[in-house]
Amino acid sequence: MHLNMETSVSVGDLSLYFAFVILTLAVVILINYGGNYPASFPPGPRGWPVVGNLLQVAKGDGLYGNLLKFRQEYGDVFRVQFGQQTWVFIAGHKAITETVLKMKTTEAGRPNWLYTVHTVLQGKGIIYSNGVLSAAARSFLFDALDEAKEHIEKSILANCTDIIRSIGEDPDSLSQRLTETEFATVLSLITGERFPTASDEYHRLRQLFDARNGGLTLGNPQNLFSWLNTFYRGKTDAALEAQAKLIKDLSDLLMTRMEQVDHRSECLIDSYANQLKQGKLKNIDKTHIFLTMLDLALASKDSLLAMVQWTLLNIANNADVQSKCRQELLKTILSDDKLWTCPAQLQPERFSNPGSSDVDGKEAKYGLGSRHCPGRTLAETFQYLVVSSIILEYEVENLTEDKSMDSYFKSVLRPKAFNLKFNKITN
Repeated sequence: MHLNMETSVSVGDLSLYFAFVILTLAVVILINYGGNYPASFPPGPRGWPVVGNLLQVAKGDGLYGNLLKFRQEYGDVFRVQFGQQTWVFIAGHKAITETVLKMKTTEAGRPNWLYTVHTVLQGKGIIYSNGVLSAAARSFLFDALDEAKEHIEKSILANCTDIIRSIGEDPDSLSQRLTETEFATVLSLITGERFPTASDEYHRLRQLFDARNGGLTLGNPQNLFSWLNTFYRGKTDAALEAQAKLIKDLSDLLMTRMEQVDHRSECLIDSYANQLKQGKLKNIDKTHIFLTMLDLALASKDSLLAMVQWTLLNIANNADVQSKCRQELLKTILSDDKLWTCPAQLQPERFSNPGSSDVDGKEAKYGLGSRHCPGRTLAETFQYLVVSSIILEYEVENLTEDKSMDSYFKSVLRPKAFNLKFNKITN
């Protein structure tokens, strides 16, 4: 009995000793963590072990709101620790101009330390490629989008009929219709085909794109803690599987278009087929070009919708500007009866009929000015045509009491909840 009591006390003392050591180490880490950044690093908030500043940015005002607070406290250039990674944020026109134009940071390589992104893309596609691959992707996409401008306009205007109809039937469905139009436009731009939003093929492709995009989300936990991939690969595997199916679809479509002689380039696949026939891009992996096409869908997701929402909200808050826009559209676009049949009527379907006398050689050209983003033509055309179609048919009124134009961040900067009323224009 005496021996057992002594052994029990010794084990207890040992446990207390180890607990004390662990607690001491934890306190030391907490005190010193965040102070070991190189002198060249910008200032930033002190983080916690392992998680860094994740707990701070997740609470209260969320990621975007907390980043704005960090900017106020630490200046236009500051660092934030996300798990294992240190991110540097640059805000403000002066700081961005200094960094991008004078320091030429845009020439730096794209990151390969985002686990799910690197696993899915393998350094291909226009967003995360470097060197020769990046130059090839940008050259291809700029040329292809320039050739497809007229097709982009026709595709958007063809969907505007559904948007106008949906506003009359159910104004609350506008966001859903715009989301559908956004995706249908990108699909048409890639393939040259139109996919009715109620069709099975549209929904099949939507599911595949959503699965791929889900694996490329920067906020995936595996990107912040790569060791988590040991326990969970769900989104990564789903993205790889979906991407493989999309590449197979594009490859089959390319083979079909390659067999067509002198096919006019109206979409990305057509442009790629014609460039291959001309001996261009032969030394570039086809998967890289296919992923560049898919990246366009990833980059435009939600951003086109947000652009239209912000524009409609601003127009609704400024009735005088809205009226001037409508008058200008009616005067400069639809008033010439020598060019247009029934010029005073909004008839988007005239653009969806290739044989229409209203279409032949009369579409306006868009995408003017410098285009730093390859998708700028698509974005500006989508914004202009959708908003123009709406305000020619409806007066847009903002019924929201709070017109402060507050925003929130979810993949892109969006306006907070607002209530728009669409009043049909009878005259």
